[in-house]
Amino acid sequence: MVLTATVTAYAVMSFSDQSDFPGWATDSIAEMSDMGVITGYSDGSFGPNNSVTRAEVAVMLDRFKSAMGAGDDIVIADNGGSVGDIDEMQGVLMAYAALEDIEMEDAGKMALALASHDMEPLDGPPVELGNDCIDVSEGLFEFWTVYRCDGIGSYYYVNFQYEGKMPESGEADIITIDEWYGSYFHSGSGIKGLFLGM
Repeated sequence: MVLTATVTAYAVMSFSDQSDFPGWATDSIAEMSDMGVITGYSDGSFGPNNSVTRAEVAVMLDRFKSAMGAGDDIVIADNGGSVGDIDEMQGVLMAYAALEDIEMEDAGKMALALASHDMEPLDGPPVELGNDCIDVSEGLFEFWTVYRCDGIGSYYYVNFQYEGKMPESGEADIITIDEWYGSYFHSGSGIKGLFLGM
């Protein structure tokens, strides 16, 4: 996903541990701090290596939504590019946060979160899915399978398979769903690489 914003100057950050910020994250932290989305901890630190709880994600998303204005568009560059709103982005991030305790690589979790909100599946199985692709979800989910394909960077495909009655429809007919989503590119720079499409 690509979140676009134009910022000409940042407020001076005053986090006590900002010397620990990785170079690739400093501008993003400054921008989110300037917008009031992140404020750090009460002791004045930011905690760049700390895990984020679902509660913290919810607060940051709420602040971000307020800062941007409800209904503002974001650009989602996952499957050929599409336009969604902040509510869609919030749904993706909440889906990612819900996977916090799942034993799967973080980029795979983000690919699954993106796929679960992608309304346009591929026309069929990706032709690239071959020997260089492995199942990183390893049976963790009943209906979803996440594949990582390594090359220059890594890219992810997600498969959703279901056979049975339509849930809560009351219909007796058996349906079969076999949908593929992706590719979600990951350049090797952590979740930022997958989420921002970098």
